[in-house]
Amino acid sequence: MEWFKSKYWYDGTNNRFPTFEMTLNLLRERFEQPVIIETGCQRLEDDLGAGMSTSIFAEYISKETAKGQLFVVDNNQEHLDTAKKCTEKWQNPNISFHCSDSVAFLEGFKGFCSLLYLDSYDYPIGDIWAANGGKVDLEKAMKIVADKEHEELMSEFGHLIIPCQEHCLNEFKAIESKLYETAIVLIDDNNFPGGGKPGLLKPYLLDKGWTCVLDNQQTLWIRV
Repeated sequence: MEWFKSKYWYDGTNNRFPTFEMTLNLLRERFEQPVIIETGCQRLEDDLGAGMSTSIFAEYISKETAKGQLFVVDNNQEHLDTAKKCTEKWQNPNISFHCSDSVAFLEGFKGFCSLLYLDSYDYPIGDIWAANGGKVDLEKAMKIVADKEHEELMSEFGHLIIPCQEHCLNEFKAIESKLYETAIVLIDDNNFPGGGKPGLLKPYLLDKGWTCVLDNQQTLWIRV
């Protein structure tokens, strides 16, 4: 997939590139016509800081499959409109956008899922900084939480962190019975204090027999 590396490598500055690359390679090995579900979506045309996920999946569906499908769900119509604009160059009828609560969408989804990408309900690093009386500054927020022990961090900021973790877990549970045995699960906002967005989902996945194959800014899981 030279198109992927040439467009999204960014001289190694894209910290999500390794997990996206492994995810797409696994997808090629396991599914000829995959069904991809993305919760949350691309919000800027050149969204390198957030990985440009919707563009990546849309281009993969269009270039690597004949009848693969991509379902993108977000509860913000403006975000969806941006994602549509970013992917309109492929004009693929198998790519659809849905304005909905992600848990409700996943609960009502008909069919089975090959790749589940959970990227809704951002980890609240900006809110953590703002809680200390400052304006949103991600770099300063990371400095605040980086040296705190887990118990201290969750005692002070758990009320901000836990909601995104609970939402992530609930998303997975909503679609769990509709995942193919060889399905792939990719979760964003992993490499943050307190376990990041998948802080509650990762132990659940382990208990259910899933295996983590790469753990970075995103965390990638399969059943083996």
